[in-house]
Amino acid sequence: KETKSKALAELAMTYGYVYVAQVAMGANPNQTIKAITEAEAYHGPSLIIGYAPCEMHSIKGGMTNCQAEMKRAVDCGYWNLFRYDPAAEKPFTLDAAQARDLFALAREKGLFLMEMQKCVFLPVIQRLKELIREGELGRIVMADFSSSFSSSYNSWLFDAEKGGGPLYSNASYSLHLMQYLLDCYAAEWTGLCTPSGTGVETQFSAVLRMEDGTLVTNKTSTLADTLHAGYIYGEKGWVELPDYWKARKAILHYKGKAEPVILEEPCEYELMYEVLHAEECIRKGLTESPVMTEEMTVRSVEVLTGLHRLWNPAPL
Repeated sequence: KETKSKALAELAMTYGYVYVAQVAMGANPNQTIKAITEAEAYHGPSLIIGYAPCEMHSIKGGMTNCQAEMKRAVDCGYWNLFRYDPAAEKPFTLDAAQARDLFALAREKGLFLMEMQKCVFLPVIQRLKELIREGELGRIVMADFSSSFSSSYNSWLFDAEKGGGPLYSNASYSLHLMQYLLDCYAAEWTGLCTPSGTGVETQFSAVLRMEDGTLVTNKTSTLADTLHAGYIYGEKGWVELPDYWKARKAILHYKGKAEPVILEEPCEYELMYEVLHAEECIRKGLTESPVMTEEMTVRSVEVLTGLHRLWNPAPL
């Protein structure tokens, strides 16, 4: 079989509410016991995957060496040990200084830290970035993103203390996407919102000017159904990205050509690509992603908090 088999743990983690652990008792018995204890205590589905050699593996010295075989599998990188507890996951900080501190702490401890952002790792976005770099669309000058969702989509959506609101929950997709595609950051930002009376907005319209001069707008609402799409405009044509935050397709329209060019990259789980990237970084011993960098996270947080403070000024 030439294709890589599906990684069960990675697929399970993409659901976001499943406790997942990979264990090997012979390599780390304490980690195995912790995983079993946490999985039993977790209020939801749990999955523990253990590396368990058997006699069919033709272990040198026989089954009396199976514990040592587990340790060798972990030591050489064939089998990874980890525990993923959704109940222990917390929203990423909404403060730029705290974000800097977290990355500094990760470097100090030799730990990998990355803001998970699925949209930049999607295969169709990778292809689109290549086309933009090659000048297929000419210089990118403008982009427009819109989306909507029900106010009951998440229980924390209108809880200001938990970072609720369409701005914090949605605007990072388009912001990170444009930062990634253009290899630059937002230089200026402004916008308007409809307050909800709970400290967060029910809808907003934000405008950004990127460092290269590209104008980017993002409109998100919980009050009305809008188009779920992104549009990126260049001097030689434009791109339509249906469901841009989980895009499987990019529709390219070129000047002077009647028929569009369609890029399609079907995928079963759009979250799997960021997980695979994080796994690759960890295997390489990195403390920071070369894609979702510390700078990309911090600069995004600065934009979001800047807009939020514009709409929620501190009392005098």
